[in-house]
Amino acid sequence: MKHNSIITADEIRLLKKVRQGDFDNVSLMPSELQPLITRGLVESIRSITLPIMPTRFRYRLTLAGEKALSATTQPLKKR
Repeated sequence: MKHNSIITADEIRLLKKVRQGDFDNVSLMPSELQPLITRGLVESIRSITLPIMPTRFRYRLTLAGEKALSATTQPLKKR
C-alpha cells in the first residue's frame, strides 16, 4: 500500500470495526473486507478449532492498517 493512498469513510468505518473485534470468529470472509485485505490493511488469522468443526477466522489490522487508521483519527495540529 502506498503511504499517500486515500482512505474513504467506509474504509475507516471498517477498519474501526476490525479493531473493535466485530470480525472475530467468522466462518466466511466478509466481502466488504476483501479490498482492505488486498491493500494490506487487514489480515485474516485462522482460529484454532477442532478438526470436526468448520474453519473460523478472525481479522485484525496489519501495521499498515493501524498507521492508516491512526493517521485519520489524529487531530489537526495548529500552526
